[in-house]
Amino acid sequence: MVLAFDLGLRRTGWCGNEDHGVIVSPNRLSASPMTNLKREARLEWWADVLYHTMFALEPDEVTVEAPFMHPKNVSGAIDLIMLHGVLRAAAARLNVPIHAVENKTLKKWATGRGNAPKPDMIARACELTGDTITDDNEADATVLWHYWQANGVYLS
Repeated sequence: MVLAFDLGLRRTGWCGNEDHGVIVSPNRLSASPMTNLKREARLEWWADVLYHTMFALEPDEVTVEAPFMHPKNVSGAIDLIMLHGVLRAAAARLNVPIHAVENKTLKKWATGRGNAPKPDMIARACELTGDTITDDNEADATVLWHYWQANGVYLS
């Protein structure tokens, strides 16, 4: 089974074997101002949640939307990159290979445009599943799971 994640600091979308959803971090860990103590606590919380999610679902592989550096929010981008490190560490603890897919690659596959807006990705996720999906993180993870089913390299 492949488990797909669209990581976010406040909301993380996930999809595996046609099941999908959103994990929401507690407000106390995301409220401004973001102090170093809150940042560390948030990463520790995500480390625990991501590890236990993977432990419970027992994926053979994990795929994740690759992080990118947004020039208008460098601090947030660095936090997101740290969250990717947390996911990679959890996957390593469980001996699960992890693969990243570039955001533009995923959007181009899903919509034909590498810069597709969030509503287009949500619409595509709904088309692929027949479900009503309203959260963009859940939609991205769902599209990523379907992308991996169509294009992924599976390890046995």
